[in-house]
Amino acid sequence: MSTSGHSRAALEKLSKDDLVDLLLKQGYRSLGKQGVETDQQPRGESSLLSSDCAQNGSSTAGADDGSKDSHAKKKQKKREPRPFDMSNYGQRHIALRLAYDGGQYCGMACQQATSNTIEGRLFEALLKTRLIVDPDKCSFSRGGRTDKGVSALGQVVGLRVRSRLSQAVIDAFSASTFPKSESRSPARSDSGGPDRDEPAQGGGYLSHEQRRQAVSLPGLAASMAAREGEFDYVRMLNASLPAEIRVLSWSPVPETFSARFGATHRTYKYFFLRNRLDVSRMRRACELLIGWHDFRNFCKIDPEVKSFTRRLYSFSVEPVPAFCAEPDSPTALWHFTVRGSAFLYNQVRCMVAVLFLIGEGKESPEVISDLLDIERTPARPIYDIAPGEPLVLFDIGYNDGEWVYDHNLLAATAKLWTPVAESYMLHCGRTHTMLDSLTALPVAVVGDKEGCRATATASATATATATTAATAATAAATAADAAVSTAATSGDTSTALRFVPWSDLLQRTGQSILTSSPKRSERYVPLMERQATISVDQKKENYLLRLKRKQMASE
Repeated sequence: MSTSGHSRAALEKLSKDDLVDLLLKQGYRSLGKQGVETDQQPRGESSLLSSDCAQNGSSTAGADDGSKDSHAKKKQKKREPRPFDMSNYGQRHIALRLAYDGGQYCGMACQQATSNTIEGRLFEALLKTRLIVDPDKCSFSRGGRTDKGVSALGQVVGLRVRSRLSQAVIDAFSASTFPKSESRSPARSDSGGPDRDEPAQGGGYLSHEQRRQAVSLPGLAASMAAREGEFDYVRMLNASLPAEIRVLSWSPVPETFSARFGATHRTYKYFFLRNRLDVSRMRRACELLIGWHDFRNFCKIDPEVKSFTRRLYSFSVEPVPAFCAEPDSPTALWHFTVRGSAFLYNQVRCMVAVLFLIGEGKESPEVISDLLDIERTPARPIYDIAPGEPLVLFDIGYNDGEWVYDHNLLAATAKLWTPVAESYMLHCGRTHTMLDSLTALPVAVVGDKEGCRATATASATATATATTAATAATAAATAADAAVSTAATSGDTSTALRFVPWSDLLQRTGQSILTSSPKRSERYVPLMERQATISVDQKKENYLLRLKRKQMASE
């Protein structure tokens, strides 16, 4: 192929193979002329081609260096996340209904010492999904502050989140759905709100009716309409939350919504084993707790609380049907259900602790009236509160509210929790069978010694006080031991060694399989004779003194 007459543009259009052929032919021609005219002739196409190749090579190397630099810059740009600007999106106030197993967490509310709380995990999910940018600036409120180990099925939180809809559409929906109410910021909650009216920001009090109107959840039609074109908040959050914490539903709410102060009632359930508790006595005590009362002797005193008066609508004790084939069995599962306007700190656990003392026969049901009488009992007697793990925040109610649930999401939650429930139920079945089999094993007794002791104890309990009964039982046991010893030395065969089922022995002694282990006998001190805890006035005085010291130290 001849190269004469070819311009640079023509050469650039040639393929790689054509260029190779051109170079070879040009070389052959140079060799044919023996190099005589090589230095004299003007710059030919070969030199031009060589120069162009050199230039192209250098430019290619420069291009490669440039591409590497640009690629490095792109990588560097990818590593630096673009700042998220919430102002580019619409925002709306919503309520979330949560369910969680609190056994592994340190309570509901955020804590400085640990992030292992329900709110801590919830805020992590909200930040990860960019529904909020700052937990302190999202108007967050909670319906109830559960303690460490306490679970919930109906916990409610309110907050302002990012929306897929424009702000104009959100504002138009709110204006048409919620009645106009006095503009005010919702209070941030630390515990279940009081039933009495609370002061609003800027002074003054809000009536109960104003509060109900301002915090109503929308009806079913409005809740369904709010979901059109909106983010699937439930699915987004559940994808980022631990398996123990699930969002069950969400609802649009007005800007004035407060999950704490807007609640009309709260319901708690506390689970326990039947054991040898006297259920009828506990039922009578529960009835005395219903109504308006000052519950300062049934809570842990919070110095910031102004009033300890709360209202309980109902308080019942019933067996759990799914686990109570024999409700009177010591291993049957029962539960308290208490519904009230609001609850003080540890109020439910304190009430349950006193009810257990009544069910055990250590206190009479009338002790409830004594503890509710503030003039007679101005400060709470010292007693241990019930554990938190069996307690469940079952429901928080709002005025005319409707929660919308999705079938697929509920099925996904059930699928997630079913293996855990099956594992616990199988373990419970195994241990229950093993415990129950122990009652059929024979134990050795000497004569009717245990029967004498049981008869004397039952008779003394029915006719005397608890202290007198204990003394009579001890005396009866001593007499029975003496009788057996005397019979053994005299050869009396009526007290000979024999075997009886362990269940018979437990029944004689008034014990159950759950209370059969020997314990050190201690004289029980009635609640009304115990030392009292610090009074409310003294608690508040100490609290103000600590605040004053902190202020002086900071200055």
